[in-house]
Amino acid sequence: MRKKHSAVYILDSRLRGNDGEEQVVNGYDGRNRGALGPDPGFTAPRRAGPCCMLSQTLGIALIVLASAAESVEVDCTLAGNAVLVPVDLQGVGPYPFILDAGTRDLVVNRDVAGYLKLDLSADHGTTAFTAPLAAAGVGGTALPQDTTLVMDLSGFSERMGIRVAGILPACVPGKELTLDIVGNRLILSDLPETAGETASAPARAEALRALAAAVPPTVRGLINGQDLRTFVVDTTFAGAVGLPEWDLRELGLLRDDTAKLVIETPPAASEAPPSPWATLTGGMQIRLKALRVGAAQMDDPVCVVLEGREPPRIGLGFLRHFRARFALDAAGVSVRIERADAASVRDGPVVGCGISLVQCQQGFWRIAVACNSSAARAGIASGDPLVQVDGEDMRDQPYTVVLEGLAAEEGEPVEVTVRRGDKDKTVRLVAERLL
Repeated sequence: MRKKHSAVYILDSRLRGNDGEEQVVNGYDGRNRGALGPDPGFTAPRRAGPCCMLSQTLGIALIVLASAAESVEVDCTLAGNAVLVPVDLQGVGPYPFILDAGTRDLVVNRDVAGYLKLDLSADHGTTAFTAPLAAAGVGGTALPQDTTLVMDLSGFSERMGIRVAGILPACVPGKELTLDIVGNRLILSDLPETAGETASAPARAEALRALAAAVPPTVRGLINGQDLRTFVVDTTFAGAVGLPEWDLRELGLLRDDTAKLVIETPPAASEAPPSPWATLTGGMQIRLKALRVGAAQMDDPVCVVLEGREPPRIGLGFLRHFRARFALDAAGVSVRIERADAASVRDGPVVGCGISLVQCQQGFWRIAVACNSSAARAGIASGDPLVQVDGEDMRDQPYTVVLEGLAAEEGEPVEVTVRRGDKDKTVRLVAERLL
């Protein structure tokens, strides 16, 4: 039996006009709000169902109320190149959490932790600290957590243009988590060996989390039908696939004459902080012939050229077409990527004016510009704040709204206004095939 839950996040959409389905991201105002005051930016807290509550007097970490035959299904949202999942904390929620296959711990934004009055006595000015957590759950199913990491996630919010309440690990001790981006859903089920348990042992859960930290989720993938590689499955990586430059050159897939899309880096004098540019997804991109993982195959995938010794990875550009199942038990971490339907999957052409969004700073999106694109030829530079698109003000607009404004078919015009210093510059661009 599966229970279905719809997610209506308690982020206050009144911070900006609500346009229905985009209410998930409209609560973010593009700025770091600092500590939550009397108006923390959330609506009046809604109590979650009793499934997420605990008997604190007995010291039980979390009670799993789902029966052996039950699983829970909740809405998930692909927004700002991240998957948002509804999570209840202390019986209040749901809050929007980023799903991260690479983390072992539940992470709560410090502002949210303060709002929920968690014990923050361990905060001694460090980047992250541990705090007790009485209850956390997804769709009424409790998570095996009695503590959480508390961090300032405002940097994530700026990078993504959405207000982030926390980070949810994809590998949950004793659970199978199915990510189905095609169906906009996430399914959380008990693994057979844990089905029917009435309580989760904190020590066992912590041991499994340590195992997950030591062994990241990986799959074997076949490149162009002939070369096998081990790929880290990364739900925070926006690209379809990433391979290190040295490996691509060794395979003969990256040569001087290879068609590529290159992103300009901003000048040193740019006001944009350097950190987002240092980790900009897709500084250089090329196209492969095919990538196959089990029965899941994508033809013509765009491949991000990774720097240094970064491991190969598969990201949301690939996962959004399939189903990914993450499991964590005594045998370790396992990942399966399955076809959602019988239709073939092909990564389409990259078409646009050469502008991508990097970071929302002081209400405006800082942009990256593709070399030799319409934007580059018009004199727009990486690091410029994007002020208007087709005459519409882009200040405080979420990622999805700005991206939709910039979207255009090949040959279609887009008028953009950027700001450099105290002067605005408006140019008419034409969308073209970039890769």
